[in-house]
Amino acid sequence: MHPHIAKKTRRRVIRTILIFGMLLIAWTPALPETSETPPFRVGQIRVYGNEKIRTHILRREIPFRRGDLFDEEELDEARSRIQKIPGVDYSEVRAAYSPRDSSIVLSIIITEKSTFNGRPLFRRGYQNKISLGLELWELNFRGRSERLSGSFLLRGNTIVTASWENPWIGTGPRVGVGVRLTYEEYKYVYGDLGKALEDASIERLHAKLRIFRKLGSRTRITLSGGIESVRSSTPGVTLEPERDTYPTVAISFVHDSRDSPTYPWNGVYFRAKGEEVGPGSETFSIHEGTADLRLFKSLAGRGVIAGHGRLRYRDGDRMPAYRREHIGGAQTLRGYDYGSFHGTRSIVSGIEGRLPLNFSRNLPIEDVLIGIAFHAFADAAVAWEDNEDLSTRNFHGTFGAGVILLAKGASGLRFDYGWRLDDPGRFEFDIGMKF
Repeated sequence: MHPHIAKKTRRRVIRTILIFGMLLIAWTPALPETSETPPFRVGQIRVYGNEKIRTHILRREIPFRRGDLFDEEELDEARSRIQKIPGVDYSEVRAAYSPRDSSIVLSIIITEKSTFNGRPLFRRGYQNKISLGLELWELNFRGRSERLSGSFLLRGNTIVTASWENPWIGTGPRVGVGVRLTYEEYKYVYGDLGKALEDASIERLHAKLRIFRKLGSRTRITLSGGIESVRSSTPGVTLEPERDTYPTVAISFVHDSRDSPTYPWNGVYFRAKGEEVGPGSETFSIHEGTADLRLFKSLAGRGVIAGHGRLRYRDGDRMPAYRREHIGGAQTLRGYDYGSFHGTRSIVSGIEGRLPLNFSRNLPIEDVLIGIAFHAFADAAVAWEDNEDLSTRNFHGTFGAGVILLAKGASGLRFDYGWRLDDPGRFEFDIGMKF
C-alpha cells in the first residue's frame, strides 16, 4: 500500500475511535459522586470564657450532640445564634479534628459584656455576730474575662478585701494569675481557752499572689505565695500588741462538677490544700492541710441529698490562738455555740435532705423572685490537739431542720434549729448554704 494512503487510513481509525469513545461517555449513566473525605461525627463540646452566662445556654445553640454527623453549614448558623445571646460581647466556635477517636471537637469561646454588679454583704462575725457591708464584683473587666471584686464589712467586724484575677482564656494556654489583698480587724472570743484569752484583739493584713492552671473546665490547680502581718494582743497576758510578719506558700487542687454553685442538684466538689506558714523561719513555722469533699444527688425530680466531709490538720512549733480550729455554730456544728470545741485538728461532717418549694431544675432560682427550700440535717464534728489521739468519744452530733431563702445574685438567708443529743439545742441564723 502506498505510504500516503496508509497514513490517511490510520487517521480515520483514530478519529473513529475518539468519536466512539465520546459517544460512549455521553451515553453512560453517571456514577454516584463520592466524597473526598468520609463524614465525621461530633465528639466533645467544650465551653470557655463564660462566667455569668450558664453553660447550657451556650450548648443549646449548637445543633449537635455527641455522636451526631458534623455539618459545617449548621455550625455557621450556630455561630450567629451564639453571638446574639444577651451578654455575649464576642464569640467564636472552633472545630478541630481529634485523631484519637476520629471525631470533631467543638470549642465555644466567648467574652462577656462588662457590667459591674453589687449586693449587700452579710457575714457571721468572729464573735458570732452578723456583720453588714457591701460587695462589688466584675467577672469580665475590660472585656477580657478578668475578675475584679471588692468587699467590706464595717458593722461588727472590719473586713476589707480586694482581688483581681486574669484567667487568660483564649488562644493561649489556660493559665492565669490573681492578686488578693485582705485587711481584718476584730476581737476573737477565746473564753473556752481561759479568762485571759477573752476578747483578744486581732489585726491582720494579707497580700497574696496566685498562679493557676485550668485542667479542663472543671479542674484547677493553684500555686500561691504571700506575706501576712498580724498584730494581736491577749488581755491579761501581753500589755502591748505583738506583731508577727511571715511569708506563706500554698498549693491547692479543686475539682468542681456541680451543675449550680448556688443550689447544686448534682455533682461533686473536692478541694485539697496544703500551706506552709512562715517557711524558713526559726521562730514561727506552721504546716496546714485541708481536704474538703461535697456530694450532691437529685432525687425524685425536686429533692436533693447532699453530704459533706472536711478534714483539717495543723501542726507547728508555735500555734497562735487565731489559727486554731474552733468547732460550733452555723458553719460547722449547728446546735452548739461557736468555739464550743477547739484544737489544732478537726473533722466536720454533715448530711442534708433538701426540698425546694417554688423552684426546680427546670425552673432555676434566677427565674423566681425568692426561692424557698426546706432541709433536714444531721451534723457531726470533732476537734483535738496534736498530742491527743482521735477517738469517737470526742465526736459531737446534732440534728435538726431549717429553711433557706435564695435570690438571684444573693448569698441567701438560712434559718436552722439544731438539737443536741444531750440538750434542747439552739436556733441558728447564717448567710448562704452550709455546703
